[in-house]
Amino acid sequence: MLLTVFVIAFVILAISPADYGVWWLENLPVILVLPILIWGYYKHRLSNLAYLSIFVYATLCIFAAHYTFSEAPLGEWLSQLFGWERNHYDRLVHLSYGLLMTPVIWEIFRNYLPKKNWAKAIFVFSIVVALGSLYELAELAAAVIFNPELGLDFVGAQGDVWDAQKDMALQTAGSIMSLMLLGVFKARRLVKAS
Repeated sequence: MLLTVFVIAFVILAISPADYGVWWLENLPVILVLPILIWGYYKHRLSNLAYLSIFVYATLCIFAAHYTFSEAPLGEWLSQLFGWERNHYDRLVHLSYGLLMTPVIWEIFRNYLPKKNWAKAIFVFSIVVALGSLYELAELAAAVIFNPELGLDFVGAQGDVWDAQKDMALQTAGSIMSLMLLGVFKARRLVKAS
């Protein structure tokens, strides 16, 4: 059901995006990962919560691809609501990446994780932050390799020279929050079981 809703949203958001070049760049990771997720559903199925997390995060991304991160209406609304000078949709997506992808990475590697919970947390945290940081480097490469104007729209820095560092800090914070929530839920299950 989530896949059907996502494909419909993807097709609708592919119609008249703000910039087709940015649309392709932003959707490339989604286009590459979607077949892997479909294959994985039949070979290495994740929990419904993991698929919901992926759906929410991917939907945030395709929404941004349609409008560009710096012009996303939700970010504009939040800017007006809180009196911000810039559109912070990009920041919301980076925080969401850490928050939503941490449990997914935990599930993917659950059979390969160390026995101790603290070691599991460090392993998962490291993968989430590393993948997010690699994405920031990919944004930089796109800005350098492609048309500089297209690259700037893709990066979505909006004049902030510390944009990449803030994005990485937010994904890190999101991952930490997610690990704390996972720890709380695990502790509650242990208490209920005893």
